[in-house]
Amino acid sequence: MDDARWWASFASLKERKAYALAAYEALPERDQMAFRKHISEVEIAA
Repeated sequence: MDDARWWASFASLKERKAYALAAYEALPERDQMAFRKHISEVEIAA
């Protein structure tokens, strides 16, 4: 996670979006669902 955050701090917004989508699409469906649930819970808490 530290390496990923380090890379993200130098990447352009376009790069971060592309890698985020590619990484999400590479996840198994079950992990995609868990990620969407996590994001929804974070939005509700904010």
